[in-house]
Amino acid sequence: MTKVKLTKVVIPQSEIIRMDEKMKKRFIMFTCIMRDLNLLQKCLAYTSNNKPKKEPSISANTTINFFFLKTLISKTHEMWSFINRNKVLDDYQKFSDDLKKKIYDIENFFSDKKVENIFSFIRNKFGFHYEYWDDIDKSIDNAFKKFDHYEAWLSSKDSANEIFSSSNAVILQVIFSEMQQLGFVGDEKQLMDIIFKLTLKIARLFQEFSTFYLTEAFSVKWEQQKEMEIDVPLISEVTLPLIISRRKI
Repeated sequence: MTKVKLTKVVIPQSEIIRMDEKMKKRFIMFTCIMRDLNLLQKCLAYTSNNKPKKEPSISANTTINFFFLKTLISKTHEMWSFINRNKVLDDYQKFSDDLKKKIYDIENFFSDKKVENIFSFIRNKFGFHYEYWDDIDKSIDNAFKKFDHYEAWLSSKDSANEIFSSSNAVILQVIFSEMQQLGFVGDEKQLMDIIFKLTLKIARLFQEFSTFYLTEAFSVKWEQQKEMEIDVPLISEVTLPLIISRRKI
C-alpha cells in the first residue's frame, strides 16, 4: 500500500453561469476524456499484472488485455478527432509553455502518418463498431488461413466466461498485417510491443494535456474545499479476476 493525496475542488454556480453552451460542452467532454483514459489505463495495467500459467486463464487474460488495449487506442484517436473538429488547438498561443509543450508532443505523435493510420484503423475496424466496411473482409479471410483450427472456451449457464481466443488471434493478425503494410517493422511480439508502448505514450500525453487545458482554457475560478490522504494499492500489484461465477452463495 502507498498513500495518495486527493484534493476536492468545486466550481460555484456563480462561475458556471459565466460559461456559454459551447464552453460547458467542451468542459464536460474533457472531463469525460480524462475519466476514460484513467480508467482504461488502470484496466490495462490490472490485466497486464496478472500472469496466469494455465489455460483457460491464459486465453482469458489475453482477451481481456487486448479488449482494453484496442479500446484505449480507439479513445485516444477519438480524442484526437475531437480536438481537431472543435479547433481546440487553434488559439494555443495564449497558453502556458507547459501546455504548448504538450500540444507540440501530441501533434508530433500523430504527425507520423503510419501511427495515425494504425490508430485510425483499429478504432474504425475493431474498436467501436461491429458493422465494418467490406474492405476488411479480405484481410480477415487471409488471417483465418494462418490457423489450422478455431479455438474457443464455452462456459456453463451459471457463469459468463465465453472466451473466443481465436477471434482475438485473427483480429491481431489483421492488425499486424496492416502495421507491416504501413511501414512498421518487427515480428508479432515486436509489433505488439510497439503498439502497446505507443498507446500508453499518447494516453499519458492526453492526460497531461487535459489537466493543463482544464485549468487554463476555462475562465472560471476553482475553489479548493479540502485535501485528504488515503491508502491505496500500487497499480503494479492490482489484478482483475479472469474466470468468474454468477452462482449465488
